[in-house]
This record gives sequence, structure tokens and C-alpha cells, in this order.
Amino acid sequence: MEALLASSVAATASVAVLLLAGLLLVFLLLRSRLDLFDRNLAALAREVREAASQPPPQPPAIELPEVDLAPIEARLDELRRLLDALHERLGAVAAEVSLERSVRLHEMIERRFRGLGFESIRILSDLAAIGEEPAQVNVEVTKGGSTRKGYVVIDKGRVVGERLSSSYEVFP
Repeated sequence: MEALLASSVAATASVAVLLLAGLLLVFLLLRSRLDLFDRNLAALAREVREAASQPPPQPPAIELPEVDLAPIEARLDELRRLLDALHERLGAVAAEVSLERSVRLHEMIERRFRGLGFESIRILSDLAAIGEEPAQVNVEVTKGGSTRKGYVVIDKGRVVGERLSSSYEVFP
């Protein structure tokens, strides 16, 4: 029994020695890795300090040629005159188009009420001032001696509806 006890103590001691040897080996490996890390970190810190102490590199100087601006300014003045002339022509064309549209709307409204049997048609709104559609155009129409006032609705260049009231409906 003593022999068995002696052999188990010897085995335990052997395991302990192996365990200590393994821990020593791990410690030495970690220590060497940390030393390597410290050296690399120190080298990187030196490089950063050196880079920070040096002034930033200057871009190369660019020499610009002298430019004569007189021909460019003359061309710009010419273009301004042409643009002003174009604006004047466009204003005249816009006024003409507005007039044509007003005449077309006036004829369309008159045709609508003549078709409904009205003898006298008076448009009270300024047709040239109509902007976005649908729009209301105030009218006064007469049929058989009875005058009615109201409006027509213009949408997409057409008369799409009307609403008229007799003057005696307004004043009972």
C-alpha cells in the first residue's frame, strides 16, 4: 500500500511539475508577444510625433495666364442686348396670345348663350386676366326682356357650366 501511495504522490508531483512548466511556457510566450506589441507601439508613436512636427506639404504654385477681359465683356454686353430684344418680342407675343385667347373665350361664351336663346350677352370679367383654370367669368344676359346675372365656368379652354339668377330672385 505504501508503494501505491508513493507512486500516486510521485504521479501528482509529476503532474504539478508539468503544469508549472506549461504555465511558465505560456507566461514566456505572452511576455514575448507583449514586448513585440510594446516595440511596435513605440515605433508608431515616434512616427506620429515626427509627422506632427513637420509642416504639411505645400501644393505646387500654379501660374495663371493673364486674361484680357475686354472681349468677354463686349460679348456679354452684346448678349444682354439680344436678351433684352428677345424679352421685348416675347412680351409682344404673350400679349398677342392673351388677346387671341380673350377673343376666343368671348366668342365661345357668346355662342353658348346665343344657343340658349339669349339676345344680349355682356361679359363683366376681364378675360385677359384669367389665369389658372377652372375659372369663373361673370356675365349679364338678357332673354325676352328679362335680365339675368351670374357666371360661366371655363375649364381647359371650354365653357363647362353656367349659373344664372334673375334679378327678381335677388330682390323679392
